[in-house]
Amino acid sequence: MQNPEGITTALQNIAVVYKDQHEYQKAEEYLLRAAKINRETGNKYSIASSLNSLGLLEQQMGKREAALDYFQKALAIRREIGDQQGIAHSLKNIGDRYKRDGQMVAAQQAFTESLGYFQGLGDTFGMAVVTNLLGETFVAMDDFAAAEKQFNLSLGWARQLGYPINVGDAAKNLQQLYRAKGQWQDALAMNDLYIQMRDSIRNTNNRTAAIRTQFKYAYEKKVRDEKIAKAKKEAAEQRTRNIQYALIALGILIFVVVFLLVSHTIVATPKMIQFVGVLTLLIVFEFINLLLHPFLHEITHHSTLLMLLAMVCIAAVLVPMHHKIEHWATHTLIEKNKKIRLANAKRTLAELEEPTSEVPSDENTA
Repeated sequence: MQNPEGITTALQNIAVVYKDQHEYQKAEEYLLRAAKINRETGNKYSIASSLNSLGLLEQQMGKREAALDYFQKALAIRREIGDQQGIAHSLKNIGDRYKRDGQMVAAQQAFTESLGYFQGLGDTFGMAVVTNLLGETFVAMDDFAAAEKQFNLSLGWARQLGYPINVGDAAKNLQQLYRAKGQWQDALAMNDLYIQMRDSIRNTNNRTAAIRTQFKYAYEKKVRDEKIAKAKKEAAEQRTRNIQYALIALGILIFVVVFLLVSHTIVATPKMIQFVGVLTLLIVFEFINLLLHPFLHEITHHSTLLMLLAMVCIAAVLVPMHHKIEHWATHTLIEKNKKIRLANAKRTLAELEEPTSEVPSDENTA
């Protein structure tokens, strides 16, 4: 297989488009194809990436156990190969899965370990995401002080990056936390920030959705065009073969007719000529039909009635020609048969008129 990495990347990108369009079955199909290629190539980095992507998709489809299984398999491979970035993301995904299932202690442990990896890598985005998730976990555990600390850390890193989604997530969580604590002024400030980020996200999402829709349309159009082109090519090849078969059959029949007409030893009956003539007519008609079919389709715009009329016109020309040729061939055959029979009769007569030699009798000899 040429360029397997490029193929798997393309398959995963297509899966992302389908997932964003909520066509999860198609997304899963492309991700499984990518995972199969990665397993065949033995690239563990790519295998773990495919497993992680499948886990995210299964989670979005509501298949919790399958999602966690994919995440844990991806984590095991990433620990084996020492992929620090991959380990951090797998732990984050596992923690999120535990949090969604209400297993807050396990979630906190996974998030804390994930945050350690992101900090070691200096990954500000990863830190912003995980601290926000840790804050939500602490809220569920009624540890509001720890939650506020994590939300503020997330907000600071998100602002540093300038990512409206992450800023909005942290601001929304802080707004809810401040309201619960009765800090109304702080809650109002975070609410304004959240609304500002939400409006910015909507504008960005509209543009992104339009781009992804165009990409999906272009890809499906390409696949459809390739299928149509392949079908046309196969039809053209089949048509060429049919024309060749018709020419071979026509050549054989013409050879038989000519042989019967010129042979000076074989006496053929008119019925035989008529039978061969009908076969020849049918083959000639089919040959013309195969030859002209694409052009007639284009001229008639695939109209069945016009195609039928065209075939009738062709038959109206062929049938009279067939009758004339058949009449000529039959007449020629009859004349040839007369000559053959006359020659045979003369030869027989000559053989009968040949003198026989006399054998001397015994008496004359004596």
